[in-house]
Amino acid sequence: MGAIDNIEFSNHQVIAWGGMKLMKDLLDSSKIKEELCKLPLPDKGSNRGYEPTQILECFWTSVWIGAGRFSHSAYLRYDEVLKQIFEWKQAPSQSTYSRFFNKFDWKRNTETFVPMFHWFFNQIQFNNVTLDLDSTVITRYGEQQGAKKGYNSKKPGRNSHHPLMAFIPEVRMLANTWIRQGNTGATSSAKLFLAETLEILSNKKVGLVRCDSGFYSRDFLTELETKKLNYVVAVKFYPTIKRELRNLTNWISIKDGIEMCEFFYQSPDWKKPRRMVAVRKNITKLKKATGRLLLFDDQIQNYCYSLYVTNLDLPAEQIWEMYKQRGDAENRIDLFHNSHSTFKNKIKCC
Repeated sequence: MGAIDNIEFSNHQVIAWGGMKLMKDLLDSSKIKEELCKLPLPDKGSNRGYEPTQILECFWTSVWIGAGRFSHSAYLRYDEVLKQIFEWKQAPSQSTYSRFFNKFDWKRNTETFVPMFHWFFNQIQFNNVTLDLDSTVITRYGEQQGAKKGYNSKKPGRNSHHPLMAFIPEVRMLANTWIRQGNTGATSSAKLFLAETLEILSNKKVGLVRCDSGFYSRDFLTELETKKLNYVVAVKFYPTIKRELRNLTNWISIKDGIEMCEFFYQSPDWKKPRRMVAVRKNITKLKKATGRLLLFDDQIQNYCYSLYVTNLDLPAEQIWEMYKQRGDAENRIDLFHNSHSTFKNKIKCC
C-alpha cells in the first residue's frame, strides 16, 4: 500500500449528525413552525421556559438521531454543533418534555392534531387518495392511562390499548390515529374516527376506503355508503358466512391453487344484500398461503379462505388485488408499535 500524504487536522467541531442540517432546511422551507404557532399548544410556564415550538423541534431531532426514551433527549443538551445547526441556546431536559406532553388531553389533541394533519396533507400536490383503516393491539406492562384487559391474541390477559389508525398509502403516511382503551370493541368510535379523518382530508377526494375485518359491521358499512365512499372491507367469518362459503359451487380458477367466487349476501340485520368476493387457496399446493382455515368437511378442508365485501363494480380479481395492496399498512403499524413502546408513558386515551 502506498503512503497516505493528504492527512490533515482541523480545529473545526466535528459531529456524526451533520446531516441534520438538511432536516433544519426542510423545517425552514416547509414553514411548519409558523403553522405550529397558530395552534393551541401548551404555554410555557415562565418567562425562562422554552417556547413550545422549540420543545417540539428538539423532540423531533431527538427521534431523528435515534432517541428511544425521553432521557435520551438529554444528548442534545451537550452537543454544541446540533445546537448551532438548529440555532438553540439551550435544549430542554427530560422533565421539560414530560411536563409539556402531560398538558395534552383529548380536547387539546383534537384542536392541535386535526388542523396539523390537515395542513400537512394540503402540501401534497395530488387530490385523489386511498384511505386504509386498521386497528391493532398494543400490549402494556405498566399502569398507563386507559390500559385495560381486552382481546389480546399475543398476550392474553395482559393490559393493552386498542388504537384506530388511518393511512394514506400513496405517501406512506399516517393520516390519523386514536388511542382507545384495551377493552374497547373493534368498531367502537369507528364512525367518529372516519368523520375526523375525512375532515383532515377535506381538500382531497377519497377514491377508495380499505379496512380490515375489525370494521366489518352493519353500521360502519352503512356509514361508508351514506358518505358515498367506495370501499373494500375484509369480512369476519361469522357462522352464517361460513355456511354461505360452504354452499358455494361456482369457483373459478385464476391461478394454480387459487380460486375465486363472487355472490350477493344479506345478513339478517341488513336492509339490502351486498356484493361479496371470496378467495380460496389450496394449502397443499401453496405452502405459504394466507387466509382462514374452515374445516367443513374432507372435500374443502385443504383450503384457506379470504372474503371481502365491496360496493365497487369491478372484476373480482381486481377487487382482491386492490385489497392486497393495503399490506404496506402493516409496516406503518410496526412503526406505530415501536414509537409507542419508546414513549409509552405519555398517552392520552379517548
